[in-house]
Amino acid sequence: MADWISQLQKPSVTERARQRTAYLGAVRDDVEQYVQGYLGAHPSGTEVTPHVLQQLGATRLQAIAPGRSLDRLKQDVGLLTVQVLVDLHGAARVETLRNARTLGSSTRRCRSLDWVSRYTPHRVLSAPVASGRLVISASVVRDAEAVRRLLPLAGGGAKLSLSEGALGVLLALAYQGETSWRVRAGQLDMLLDPQLPLVPAGPAAVVLWPGAAAMAAADARALQRARWAALCAAASVADLQSLPPVSLPSGRVAPLGLGAVPTRSPWAAWRDAMPPGLVAAERAAALRAGMRLLAPAAQVAAAEPVIAGMAQWDGAPVEVGVLWALPMPARVVSLSVGLSRLSDAILAPEAVIGAYSARS
Repeated sequence: MADWISQLQKPSVTERARQRTAYLGAVRDDVEQYVQGYLGAHPSGTEVTPHVLQQLGATRLQAIAPGRSLDRLKQDVGLLTVQVLVDLHGAARVETLRNARTLGSSTRRCRSLDWVSRYTPHRVLSAPVASGRLVISASVVRDAEAVRRLLPLAGGGAKLSLSEGALGVLLALAYQGETSWRVRAGQLDMLLDPQLPLVPAGPAAVVLWPGAAAMAAADARALQRARWAALCAAASVADLQSLPPVSLPSGRVAPLGLGAVPTRSPWAAWRDAMPPGLVAAERAAALRAGMRLLAPAAQVAAAEPVIAGMAQWDGAPVEVGVLWALPMPARVVSLSVGLSRLSDAILAPEAVIGAYSARS
């Protein structure tokens, strides 16, 4: 019996698969164009592979690699097509028709091409409409243009917060003598939720997860509001260096931590505790284990799609600290191509704007 299986559960896109299709690099841009054109007319994309093969044509295919059989070329174009689908839409939104028991590919007869007998169908799930909190990552704040692209969200219904790493970007600009930090902070201030403008990175974010102690959450929110207000009010680095501590709802007094550029993120000690040379699956397992040490598995479930994607992702881990915000629940706004391919919980600025426009 065949069923649609997520590319997160059974990935076709692996390092070995990319190496196998590397010789098709000369036509990859064309394949991407054919895929996007087909999805524009047929959003689910179930017959995208025959369409790509039809656009390329048997003659052109055989000219690419004369030493390979046509059957091998057709298989590899099918593999390249699903790679493009995952690269464009993320593994969480791409499903492949497979045997429900063995997870082997389930093929369909191709009726549109006389030189193709069967193909493996794939489909693309609709993008979800954005909802809930959005946490802006460091990669966005580093890019002034990316921040400007988010400005149409100001005054709308989006609840936006800044990640700890993104705050570090602003502090780095300030302490490097860049005057642009105040302009960028002013732009972000128009976007951010005044009740929670900043979200801690790494394990410190657990205090904002559901089920956390009410007083601890109140302290965390009050501290982040005070930190952001102080940053926006500062006219110079000297102002940042002379900030007094703030009193929190519990009666505790806490420093604002804006007097220097952070040299290590709050989750660095946890990250550095992982043995060197971990493969992708081991990195993902370490992140899952780290979260479950501090909270029940049910709360970690919101981050599970991204963690599962990390297990199949061969790229270097980036901005891992911001992923601890996902169980709040929240989504992450990032320019990281690697992260955006993992899950629909990771959104590019354009996707955020598009999704919120769809709601209005």
